Amino acid sequence: MKTYTILLWSVVPALIVGYFDSISPFEVDFSLLYFIPIAFACWYTDWRWGIGVAILCLGIWLAADRLSMYHYKNYFDLWWSIVTHAGKFGFVAVAVHRNKQYVNSIKNLTDRLQGKAEQIQQLRELLPVCGQCKKMRTDPQYRQQVEEYVFKYSVTEPAQNLCAECIEQQRPQ
Repeated sequence: MKTYTILLWSVVPALIVGYFDSISPFEVDFSLLYFIPIAFACWYTDWRWGIGVAILCLGIWLAADRLSMYHYKNYFDLWWSIVTHAGKFGFVAVAVHRNKQYVNSIKNLTDRLQGKAEQIQQLRELLPVCGQCKKMRTDPQYRQQVEEYVFKYSVTEPAQNLCAECIEQQRPQ
């Protein structure tokens, strides 16, 4: 989606919430519904647009609050309400942005882990097994008979090669 389409889908719901907030009694709190357009904008764009929509929602909430004809006892109560709503809206924008970062990092780690698992599976498919005596090289000086175990418990196909002992036995004297 384009950024402006996302912002349109954020602003229109905020305006609808603001309308219902302005016609409802003061006791009915619509401030949680403003979180939806903020979260939508922040998730599908970036945190700057989310903060912008949060500021827009704060303005819409303030206009709806003033249109509802509620009179605060003093200016401190009005400013306290503005500051708390600004904090809530800003917190939602930042929290959604952090959550999106977390989800993206998990996706990246999952993709990297899947790639590493495929590499490990490819490495497991190549085993250093002697073609004649069927001993597997477990370290440079030691070979172990593992053919039965490998074929019984794995889907791995051994790579056929000769160990140093078999090369010595086949060498003409």
